[in-house]
Amino acid sequence: MSMTFAPSPPVKGNETITISVNDASGSSVKGASVRSTSNMPAMSMSGPTMVFQDNGDGTYSAVTNLNYSTKWVFRVSASQMGKSGKAEFRVDVP
Repeated sequence: MSMTFAPSPPVKGNETITISVNDASGSSVKGASVRSTSNMPAMSMSGPTMVFQDNGDGTYSAVTNLNYSTKWVFRVSASQMGKSGKAEFRVDVP
């Protein structure tokens, strides 16, 4: 899995987050269910929980508001046809 932001680098405020899901051979995984939780460890606060929309090409997008300038941790899970994967992403939002 990989995560990208628009705008990039991420900024405080509205962001479109896109997750790319690939299988062990590197092929795009289409039709998965992708979700994420987030938190801000330095502030001991939870962030938004997101359900990503399937873009039909192995990428999944969600719009959220990163309302604090701090370090964010995103825990992403993807599942499809009985298989699942998880990834953690750490991001600085200035």
